[in-house]
Amino acid sequence: MSPAVAPATVQLDVPADASYAVLVRAALAALAAQADYTLDRIEDLRLAGTEAFSLAVLRAVAGATVQVLITSAPDGITLRTVAPSSEAALSLGGPGAIGWTLLTALVDDLADESEGTTAQIRLRVSAHPGAAS
Repeated sequence: MSPAVAPATVQLDVPADASYAVLVRAALAALAAQADYTLDRIEDLRLAGTEAFSLAVLRAVAGATVQVLITSAPDGITLRTVAPSSEAALSLGGPGAIGWTLLTALVDDLADESEGTTAQIRLRVSAHPGAAS
């Protein structure tokens, strides 16, 4: 991260509709550009953000709002999606699914932190692939 850029957090509260993924991608790209990420890493982050948001939408109850928290810090950019869900929906798109496999290939750290009736995914992408957390 560039020393001139202080850590920042952006919060988006958007309808659980895949068409809003463009907002997530734009916020991620803006923070990554400020942190001097390469274009390739920005694209990895945008793709991972799209997939994580899509998983949140898939798991969310009808009419829900997905909270997206994006934090830029020296160790990377962290994206967390949080949405109300049902226990049955929490199994959708998790570890072993194609979307999860894609996320694993793009990010440095990935966790499904869902519990109860809250779907939560957290991922971190550093400026350089494979950077230690």
